[in-house]
Amino acid sequence: MGTGKTSAMIQKMNLEPDKNYLFVTPYIDEIERIIAANASGNFKQPEYHGKFHTKLDDLHNLLASGENIAMTHALFLLANKQTERLILEGDYVLILDEALDVLHSYNEDMIRNQRKIMDEDDPDLLLTNKFIEVDEQYNVHWIKESTGKSNHHFSEIRRLSNREMLRYINGSFYWEYPPDIFQWFSKIYILTYMFENTVLDCYFKTYGLQYVKVSAEKSDGSFRLCDFTDAAEQKEKFSSLINIYDGKYNELGAKRNAFSINWLRQCKPEKLEEIRKAMRNYKNSINAPTDSVMWTTTKQFGINSKLEKAGGFKFTHILTQEEKNLPPREQKKLLQFVPCNARATNEYRNRTTLMYMLNYYMLPDYEQYFKARGYDLNLEKISLSVLIQWIWRSAIRDGKPINLFLPSSRMRRILCEWLGKPVF
Repeated sequence: MGTGKTSAMIQKMNLEPDKNYLFVTPYIDEIERIIAANASGNFKQPEYHGKFHTKLDDLHNLLASGENIAMTHALFLLANKQTERLILEGDYVLILDEALDVLHSYNEDMIRNQRKIMDEDDPDLLLTNKFIEVDEQYNVHWIKESTGKSNHHFSEIRRLSNREMLRYINGSFYWEYPPDIFQWFSKIYILTYMFENTVLDCYFKTYGLQYVKVSAEKSDGSFRLCDFTDAAEQKEKFSSLINIYDGKYNELGAKRNAFSINWLRQCKPEKLEEIRKAMRNYKNSINAPTDSVMWTTTKQFGINSKLEKAGGFKFTHILTQEEKNLPPREQKKLLQFVPCNARATNEYRNRTTLMYMLNYYMLPDYEQYFKARGYDLNLEKISLSVLIQWIWRSAIRDGKPINLFLPSSRMRRILCEWLGKPVF
C-alpha cells in the first residue's frame, strides 16, 4: 500500500549479502527495480532461450548456482519438484511481493490457460466410474489408465492430480498451488496489505504454514522493517487525502447490489449510457484533465469495452498512431483504464481522478472451498482490500490528494467505515 515495504526489504537484502533470496513479484518493472537497487549487483532474472531452454529451465540453472533471483508470480506458479529440491538445497529466503493467486476453480484455470474446460457431468463420471479417488483432505488421485473418453479430454485432470494440484469439494474441482513448496524456504516474507482473512491467509492456515506480520517505518531517510503496527495515524493521513464524491450521480449505485458483475451484465444500453454520462459529468465537474484519470470496472461480459464504446467518450486517452507503435508496457501507462485487480505497480502514480465503477464480490467458489475446510472468508474485508490496492496505484502513494467517484453504496460504506469518514 505504498508504505515502504519493498524499500525496506531492499535495504534488508543489501545488509544480508550472504543469504540467498528469491524475490517474486507480479510485474517486470518491479524485477528491474530489485536488480537495479541491489548493492552487490548479483540479482538475476530467468530468461527465455527458446523452447528447449525455457524460463523455468533458466530458473533451475540459477537456483543450482545459488544466485539471488527476481522473477514473476507467473513463473513461480510453474514450479515443480525439481524447483522445490533446488530451493531446499540453496537454503533460499522467499520474498513474495503481493499475495499469490494460489486457488482457482478448475474451469477458471482452464480458461486462463486456454485449455479444455470441464463438462458439468464430468466430475460425477470420474468418481462413479472410479477413475479418480478423493482423500480426506480433498486431494484428487488419478487411479486408472483409461476413461473411455479421449485421453486429451481428461489430460489436464490427470496432469494436475499427478502434480498434487487438484482438489474436489462439493461437486467441484479446484486448482490449488501445492503447499509443499513453501515448506522448503528457510523464511518467507509477504509484502502486502490487509493480509488477514484473504485467500492466501486461509490457505496458509489450512496447511499450518506460520507467518509473522511486520511493518515498515522510515528512519534516517530510508525504510526498514519493524514490529507490526496498524498505523492508525497513517490511515488518518490517507483519509484526509481522499475526497470521495457525494452528489446526485451516486444515485446510480443506491441499491446494495448495484455495480456488481451480475448487475452490470444485466444493464441495458440506456443504463450503460447513463453510467457513461455520470462519469463524463463527474470528470467535468472537477475540471479534471484526461491524463489525470484512472477508472475501472469488470472485464467480464465485455463491460469495460461497452463503457468505452460510446460516442463522445471523454474520460480516456485515445492513442495516437505514434503511441500505438510503443511497446505494450509503455502504451499501458498512457491509458486510463486500470484493471480492478492491479497491484504492485507504480505506473499510475500521476493519477488524481479516480472512478471505481464496480461493486467487488469474491467468486462464490472461493467462499465454498474454504468454508468446507473450516474457514469463513471475511468478504467485506476482501472487497475493501481489492479497492484499497487499486486506489494505491494512484498519486496518493506519493502523499498527494485524490478525487474518487465511487457510486456503489456498498463499496462506499466499506471504505468510509475503514477510513473513519461519515458514511453517506
